[in-house]
Amino acid sequence: KELGLTRVVLAREVSMEELAEIRKRTDVEIEAFVHGAMCISYSGRCTLSNHMSMRDANRGGCSQSCRWKYDLYDMPFGQERKSLKG
Repeated sequence: KELGLTRVVLAREVSMEELAEIRKRTDVEIEAFVHGAMCISYSGRCTLSNHMSMRDANRGGCSQSCRWKYDLYDMPFGQERKSLKG
């Protein structure tokens, strides 16, 4: 409050227990992420979307490539699999 803050936006990784502890120690308004497309990356810092689709998830353009359907192949070490799609 001494710095003029009126609200604190907590990181997505804050647990309910941590949120309760923070709430007890401050009277500043708290904002928390509680529902939605929760990114699997730490604090939503994803590079997969940009790599796979040239859409930057860190700038609001997430293609949710982490939710695409993928196939798993067991291949000898060093053998590369390439897409035959044009």
